[in-house]
Amino acid sequence: MAITGHYGIEQFYTLKRAAREFMYKSNLMVAPMPEYEVAFEKGYRGDHAAKWETSILWALRPELVDMSRLSKNLEGPLEGVGGDDPRAHASKELGEGVVSHIVNRLSKLALRMLRETSPLDRARYIRALNIQVQILERVMKSPGENKWAMMRTEAYEGFVNALWRGDYVDAIKEGEAILSRINR
Repeated sequence: MAITGHYGIEQFYTLKRAAREFMYKSNLMVAPMPEYEVAFEKGYRGDHAAKWETSILWALRPELVDMSRLSKNLEGPLEGVGGDDPRAHASKELGEGVVSHIVNRLSKLALRMLRETSPLDRARYIRALNIQVQILERVMKSPGENKWAMMRTEAYEGFVNALWRGDYVDAIKEGEAILSRINR
């Protein structure tokens, strides 16, 4: 497992590309991702000092979260916060739930990759990961400010869910469809 909690597209593009290159040269499997890729169904898409990150920190290190230090006035944005306002949306319980979900999904993924991956599945997995790398390359090169828009689509999330569920044939099909739309 190679997990990053930094959400710059360039960060996880580099991580995924390095994992792909490593797997081309070895027999090992690598699952490279930002942790939220296994928690889309929870509504988690990554943020910065907002609902999710605050909730996760609250669950893991409650002594570091002091919500009383934030203004109670919900008007206007908080400086440095990217995502849903933690004053209105964060909770220790939400963090505990998503952390438990992420750990369960990553555990199942690791066990499946270690125990149930045939050579054909491994080849399909690498092909699907390669497609994700190509998608991220194109997203990074796309003009405009909101590069995240494509990555927040149902199609992309469906592709990622299929990849981490181990449905590599579906992931390849969905990823190739995304690439063909991007290439138009």
